[in-house]
Amino acid sequence: MKNKVATWLRSLPGVTNVEPATVTIGKQTWDGARYTQYDRRHFYLVGDLPKSFLRGPNTSYQLPEDARDWYVACYMAEFDDLEDRFKVFHPFGNHWIMMPAFAIHDGHDQTYRRMKATIS
Repeated sequence: MKNKVATWLRSLPGVTNVEPATVTIGKQTWDGARYTQYDRRHFYLVGDLPKSFLRGPNTSYQLPEDARDWYVACYMAEFDDLEDRFKVFHPFGNHWIMMPAFAIHDGHDQTYRRMKATIS
């Protein structure tokens, strides 16, 4: 699956540095790819949202050798209910995008829970 995601992302304008990737958070694992768009790194991960995010969206993820916090930036969680004309933009069904956060812990009243994530 992650190779299919990478191939699809490479076909999109403005997307560069695409690499197949698998991300694990706790006991959950997602296949997808990491890529650069608008000078920012992203992960496109196929499947349902992390359980940790569903328990509390004020969750950030820490990747190995990366001091930044990463967060669930957007998601497609109800693909089956999506109008057919929009499904072409979501070829892998339910998915979510993880991006680096900038200073989410500074100046916010909310407490963010940090969780470790691994990439393979």
